[in-house]
Amino acid sequence: MMNKILYLILTAALGFVVTACGGGSGNHGDSDSAGADSIPEAVKDLITAVRDNDSARFASMVSYPLVRPYPLRDINTEEQMRAYYPTLVDDSLRKMIIGSPYADWSSLGWRGWTLDKGEYLWIDEQLYTVPYLSHLEKIHRAELEKREIESLPSRYRKGWSPIGCMRSVTSTAVYRLDRNPKAHAGKDYRMMVWADSTQIDRDPTAVFIGRCNVEGTADVRTYFFASPNGAKAVYMGDVNSPDDQPRVLFTDPDGVNHTDTVTSAYWLELLKSREQLTDSVAPQVK
Repeated sequence: MMNKILYLILTAALGFVVTACGGGSGNHGDSDSAGADSIPEAVKDLITAVRDNDSARFASMVSYPLVRPYPLRDINTEEQMRAYYPTLVDDSLRKMIIGSPYADWSSLGWRGWTLDKGEYLWIDEQLYTVPYLSHLEKIHRAELEKREIESLPSRYRKGWSPIGCMRSVTSTAVYRLDRNPKAHAGKDYRMMVWADSTQIDRDPTAVFIGRCNVEGTADVRTYFFASPNGAKAVYMGDVNSPDDQPRVLFTDPDGVNHTDTVTSAYWLELLKSREQLTDSVAPQVK
């Protein structure tokens, strides 16, 4: 009788160990198997890649460029993603991806699948957006924001934070976008313009103040600005097709319109290029 009791105890203990170690993907075990049928393979592959810390597999699933919030750099290639993986996928994001049951994943039509109401990532056939910011990204972003604002003439610094930078495709013009969350509504965005990229360490050619409109489920952003002399500008950075390009539409005080096509840039990189150019043309002291 005693041997039978010991046998039952050992069998129950071994069964508990097997159950506890099963699944291999956080909460994606037998108890979650019912939800697995509705989850696409792309999501399952992502979970597996993160569970295994497989940066190469993860990188192969990304739609490039993977945009990071300015002034962080976008990730443009698989090679860059493999190197950036430990920064992007920190412990918090990893635990969320591999520890969440399939029931926490949801499909929102054309936007694809997301985890926890879109706060972490979006994936369709590929991973195309990661709204989540890791701890290291937050630190790096704050450092870059501080450097950018301190590079401006002092009267343009207080209260403002950088949100974007562009350069003209057809001229030497440079644009930068800043935001002041404490400014009055309608005057909480700023666009500064330099007609000559070699002069961006000086006062801007023009300063426009305005607002940002966000429309639709795609969060399409359009910025509306005005300058003290009556000129107006509209910046449309979100594009609707591969043939479309971001652009700035100007209306001068006399009502004449013109458009400048722009492309994204990094302010500190432009400053560095300007400094290198200045050094290369400076007269040599003999």
